[in-house]
Amino acid sequence: MGQEEYRELSSFLERFVRRLRALKGLEGICLTGILLLLLFSLGLAIQEIKLLFPYAPIAYSLLTAALLILFVGWTLFQCVRRISRESAALYIEKKRPALRNNLINSLQLYPQLGEEREARGISTAMVLALLRTTRRQLQNLRVDELIDTQRIKAESRLLGLLFIPVLAVVLLSPSSVGKTFSLLLHPLKDLPPSQTMIEVTPKGARIVRGSPLTIQATASGAIPKSIDLIFWSDESGSQEIAAQEKLEMEGQGAGKFSLTLPEVKKSLRFRATTGPFSSPTYAIEAIDRPEIGNLKITLYPPHYTGLPTQTFQGGNIEGIKGSTVRLEASSTKEVAKAKLVLDEGKEVPLKIDDRRLQGSLVLFQAQKYRIVVEDPLGFGNSPISYEMRVRPDGFPTVDILRPTEDLEISGDETLPLEFSARDDFGLQEVALAIKIGDRQEKIPIEREENRKLILRQRFDWDLAKLGLREGDEAIYHLEVLDNDTISGPKMGASKALRLRLKNLKGEHKQVADMIRELSERMTDLLGDHLETTPLSQRDALSREESANKNFAQKADEIAKRIEEIMRRSEQDRLSDFATWSDLEALKRNLEFTKDDLLKKKEQASSADEKAQLSDQISSELERMSLLSEEISKRLKAQETASTAQDLMKSQERLLQSLDQLKSGDKKLDAVLKEISQMANLLASLQQSLSQMATQLPEEFANSDAVRGLNFNEMFSALEEMRKKLAQGDIEGAMQLARELFNQMASM
Repeated sequence: MGQEEYRELSSFLERFVRRLRALKGLEGICLTGILLLLLFSLGLAIQEIKLLFPYAPIAYSLLTAALLILFVGWTLFQCVRRISRESAALYIEKKRPALRNNLINSLQLYPQLGEEREARGISTAMVLALLRTTRRQLQNLRVDELIDTQRIKAESRLLGLLFIPVLAVVLLSPSSVGKTFSLLLHPLKDLPPSQTMIEVTPKGARIVRGSPLTIQATASGAIPKSIDLIFWSDESGSQEIAAQEKLEMEGQGAGKFSLTLPEVKKSLRFRATTGPFSSPTYAIEAIDRPEIGNLKITLYPPHYTGLPTQTFQGGNIEGIKGSTVRLEASSTKEVAKAKLVLDEGKEVPLKIDDRRLQGSLVLFQAQKYRIVVEDPLGFGNSPISYEMRVRPDGFPTVDILRPTEDLEISGDETLPLEFSARDDFGLQEVALAIKIGDRQEKIPIEREENRKLILRQRFDWDLAKLGLREGDEAIYHLEVLDNDTISGPKMGASKALRLRLKNLKGEHKQVADMIRELSERMTDLLGDHLETTPLSQRDALSREESANKNFAQKADEIAKRIEEIMRRSEQDRLSDFATWSDLEALKRNLEFTKDDLLKKKEQASSADEKAQLSDQISSELERMSLLSEEISKRLKAQETASTAQDLMKSQERLLQSLDQLKSGDKKLDAVLKEISQMANLLASLQQSLSQMATQLPEEFANSDAVRGLNFNEMFSALEEMRKKLAQGDIEGAMQLARELFNQMASM
C-alpha cells in the first residue's frame, strides 16, 4: 500500500537528477569551449610578442594546462558525481516552496513504515495521505521548469559570440591554428639558446700552394656578434700556441661569417672560435703544382720539299703543312697524366718516362696548343699556350672587301666592289663571275702577270647591265688564277654573295594600303564622335564617360598605327619626306585632341563648355580625316609615277637588247619576253591612270602630254614591233622603239 505513489516520487526524482547532471555537464562543456577560444586568441597575441618576451610561450603553456585541467576536471565531476534523492528533493522544494517539505517528508517517512522499530509513533494513514498529496503536487510539475537554464543559455551565447571572430581568423589565416598548437607543444622552442655551435667549411682540404682560400663559419644556437679564425702552421710543432694567429671573420648575417686567406704558402691547421665555444680543428695542405721545362721540338718537313730538319727551343714553331713534329719535355715532379691540348678541344696523349715526356703529331694547320699534366693527387700545371704556324704552298686567294653581305638593290645603281688578292709567286687574272638563273657571265677585272699582291682595288659594277627583273637573283663571286705553269694555274674563289632586286612597289603598296586603312579609321572615329549625342539627364554622365573612354582607346590604337606607318615609310624608297611629315602632323594633332581637348571636355563643368569642346574635337577630326585622305591620294599618284618610271627603264633596256640582238649577243626570245613585260607595265599604267582620274591634280590631268597620251597607239606600236622582229627587220623595230620612247618621255 502506497508503493505506487512512492515509486512515482522516486522516478520523478531520478529524472530530475539525470536532467540536472546533463545540464551541469553541458555547462562545463560550454565553459571549456569558451576557455579554448580565449586561449586560442591569447595564443595569437603570444605569437606577436614572443620575440620581445621569450618566456611568454612557457607561461602561456602552463596557464593553458592549468585552466584546462581545472575546467575539464570540474566538468567531469559534474557529470559523474552522485546526487542523492534527498538533495534533489530539497533542491525542488527550494524552487517550489508550495510543496512545504511534503516531498522530503514523504521520501523519508514511507521507508520507515516497513521497519517496526522505527514505525512506532508514526501514523500509517497520515503517511499514505502525505504520499498521495505529494504525488498530486508532483503531477503538476515539469522537470524542465524546475531547472534554471538561463545560465547555460548565457554561456552558449557567449560561446557563439567568441566562436565567430575566431572562425574568421582561422579562415583568413589557417596557419594560425598550427602556430598556436606549436606554442603549446613546444614552449621551449623560442627560448634564447645558451650555447653556440660552429660549423666550418671546408673541413680540411688540399690546395695549390700560393692560391687563395675562403673559410666560412656558420653559427647556430646563440648567435655571436663575431667569430675569430685561429690558424697556425703545421711546421710549428711544440710551439703551436706561440705560432697561432687570430683574424676576425667578416659577418654576412644570419649567423654566417667568412674570411679569405689571400695566399696560402704553407700547410695550416685552423679552427673558428667565439668566447668559450670552438669548432673542431681542421688541416689545409699546400701542394706544389707540377711545372714543365726543357721543352724541345724537332720539325721533320715533308720529303718532297727537300727542306732540312729543324730544331726549336721553346714551344712556338713554324713549318710547311704536313711536317712531323716531335716534342720532348720534362716535369718538376712525377705526373700521372700528360697530353697535348690543341685548338677545338683535340688532344694528343704524351708518353711518360719517369719525369720525361715525349709525343708527336703532324702539322696540318695553324693552331695553338698547351701541354697539360696532372700529378697523382689530381693537381694540374698552369699550362702555357704555344703557337704552331703553317707555311702553306697554297692556292691563290681573293677576298671581297666591300660589300661583305647579301644586298637588295634597285637594279639601276653602280655597285663599287673592293677586293684584295694574293699568291706565293704571282697572279694572272681576276674576274667577276655572275650567275642569274641558268645564265652565267664572267667579266674580266685584272690581267697582269707576276703581281703577287693586290692589297685593295676597286671595280665599279654597272648593275643596270644585268637587266634584273622582279624576282631575279644574281649570285656573284671573284675568281683568281695564279701563274703556275707546271701543274697548271690554280684557281681561288671568294665567298659568293647575292643580289636581290628590291620589291619597291610592293613595299610602297603596303604603305599605301596602310594609309588608306588609316583614312577609313579616322573617318570612323569622326563618325563615332558625331553619333555620340546626350540622352536623358539621368544617364548622360555614364554614357559620356563610356564614349570618352571608347574614343581615347580608339585614338591610342590609331596613334600606334600611325607610328608603325611612319617607320614603314622611312624604309620605303618610293615615299617622300612630305608623307612622313604629314603622318607626324597627323599623330601630333591626334594626341593633342585626345590628351588636351578630350580631357578638357571631361573636366568641363557646364554643358555649354562641353558642347564647345565637342565641336572643337569634331573640327580637329575632320581636318585629320581630310589630311589622311590627301596622303592616300598622294601615295596613289606616286605609285602611278613609279609605274611610269619602270616603263621608261624597260624601254631603255629594250633599246639595249635590240642593239645586242643586232650584234648577235642576245637571242630573239629574250627580246620578245622584254616586249611582253613592257606591254604589262603599259597596261598597269593605263589602269592606274583610269582609277585615279578624279584624284589627279587638275594641272596634270589637263596637261598636253596626258591629254595626248594614246595607250591604244602604244599597244599597237608594241605589236608592230613584234611583227618586224619576227620578219627579221631589227632596224624597223628599233625605230618604233625610239618613237615610243620619245612619246613616253614627253609625259
